[in-house]
Amino acid sequence: MNIKQHFIQGLMPRLDALNASREHLKTNKEEAEKSIRRIAHILRGSGGTFGFQDVTDMAGKVEDATSENMLQALSGLIRLLTTLITEQDVIHIQNPTQIHSKDELPVHFLLPANLDESSYILKMIAKDSKGRQATKTISTIIVDYQWRDEMNEALDTSSTVFNNGKTQRIEVNFTSPGFPLEISFKLYNSAKHRQLPILLVEDTPEDALIAKSVLNQANYEVIHTETAEEAKKIMAQKQISMVILDLMLDDFDGRDFLIQLKSNQVTENIPAIILSSKTDTQTKTECLALGANAYFEKPLDPDLLLATISAHLNMSQKHQMESRYDTLTELPNRVAFKEEYSRTLASMERRTMKVFSVGMVDFDYFKRVNDKYGHEIGDKVLYYVSNFIKTNLRKSDVTARWGGEEFAILFPNTDAKGAKQALDKVRAQLKKQPFSMSSEITIPINISGGIIAVTESTPMEAAISRADNYLYKAKETGRDMVLTESDKIVQAVKEIVLVDDDDITAEFVQHRLEKEGYNVQRFNNGQDAYNALKELTPSLIITDVKMPGMDGFELLNRLRNTPGLIETPIIMLTSIGKEKDIARGLNSGANDYIIKPFSATELLARIDRLLRKHENINY
Repeated sequence: MNIKQHFIQGLMPRLDALNASREHLKTNKEEAEKSIRRIAHILRGSGGTFGFQDVTDMAGKVEDATSENMLQALSGLIRLLTTLITEQDVIHIQNPTQIHSKDELPVHFLLPANLDESSYILKMIAKDSKGRQATKTISTIIVDYQWRDEMNEALDTSSTVFNNGKTQRIEVNFTSPGFPLEISFKLYNSAKHRQLPILLVEDTPEDALIAKSVLNQANYEVIHTETAEEAKKIMAQKQISMVILDLMLDDFDGRDFLIQLKSNQVTENIPAIILSSKTDTQTKTECLALGANAYFEKPLDPDLLLATISAHLNMSQKHQMESRYDTLTELPNRVAFKEEYSRTLASMERRTMKVFSVGMVDFDYFKRVNDKYGHEIGDKVLYYVSNFIKTNLRKSDVTARWGGEEFAILFPNTDAKGAKQALDKVRAQLKKQPFSMSSEITIPINISGGIIAVTESTPMEAAISRADNYLYKAKETGRDMVLTESDKIVQAVKEIVLVDDDDITAEFVQHRLEKEGYNVQRFNNGQDAYNALKELTPSLIITDVKMPGMDGFELLNRLRNTPGLIETPIIMLTSIGKEKDIARGLNSGANDYIIKPFSATELLARIDRLLRKHENINY
């Protein structure tokens, strides 16, 4: 979220408070004016700071206005704030169109052809001849979901969120109105619009109607249900921003629902507001103690309800951004991924999903990027890679930063084969599109991945561990690949260069290393080894010190200045064991120093330790 978006989000509760105060000017003018001037003072000071000088100017007029001019100045400020919040990048699909029931039904409207693949909010305005909202005459709105199986799904007539992957048209059906309707649409980029999904659990029709009316006018998405059981199902399938809950439901006590809401790791941070006819202090205290954010007595005060909702949502959204998203990549973090995993697992347990897959992805040799270009460029590369992965997978796939340069991906309704195909495609695209800051800095990018399918109830930690195991195997096998449980894994043979003029020792070492599965190239002197190593990229080098011509110390110094061999593990294996010689070898860049005679078991253990350490550093 950039600085301007942060400011606009913070305007929401202030706009609601200004609207409420405007109404109170009629009944309590003195207190309402004080409230308006306080809010205007805050906006006057912050508007210009965040790049909205027009807010500062308009708020200044309100703060300085006389009582006689207050209403006029306030109306101008409210219009400006409303525009900033709800009309950012609004797309008007067409001019208003009149429709009669006798017209050919259904009626289709084409969406603009230049929409990108963002998520959008579609709002329809249907008015009768007197300008009144006429949504009851609408039967259904269908957005042409070519990218989804449930293409003919009916949507909420007030508004709906859709993805424009391949969406082309809107279809509207009517229930035979006896008068003409004036239909128009607005389309908002959901990232910049106020719309947040609020779950209203209310079984009293009159109270539900009031709450829905207040929320719809403020551009919130309202999901209404009359039962707690249905509310639980909705929350298991959809991410909810707030719950507004009647205390006494036909099938459940609201307090018990509140306990379940706050004891669930996925839903514990969702704000909850209680609606009730009970006015006693004990009930209010109990609900607040159980985790309710606010308690409203019926009949509802619409202005106070809206201001409370807005304030709690604003705090909740800020908290979610801080606690559930990684600040560097702007991707979900482990906490958010775990919540999404729990929702997906619940869908599978309800048999609405048969399988999903989990993937672990890691940048190959990321340490080299940081070492060569510095951490500032390394962070830019990490941001580029993470968002490249996210934008080139499906919108339904969830990509989260797991830690460092490692990412976790959740593929709903996808088996391991399908997930591998999707991730392999991204891997290949990344190789063709290196990170580039200028003509001077172009960084090639390779990634490796491991994927497993989840077909039964499996804890997230176990699924991640299994996927991470295949990621490790991909790294060990040669990197730049994606592996699954069904892949036949062929281990890459590690190359070791051995430099020693002692035939007996060299043959013994070579035999033991080849027995362990290493491929060994042996040289009798430092010069031949150095010439050959200019063209080789071994996993490890073992060298004696005393050799004819170029000795081991000189070879070590030259290798540490040879591109491609600067970080290659090097072991000095020698009979020279004086303290000053050991220090010279280690200070010149040797990773280990072993004195002859030596234990073969110890040598193999040290080789294995060095190789693993080197691979981990370069993962």
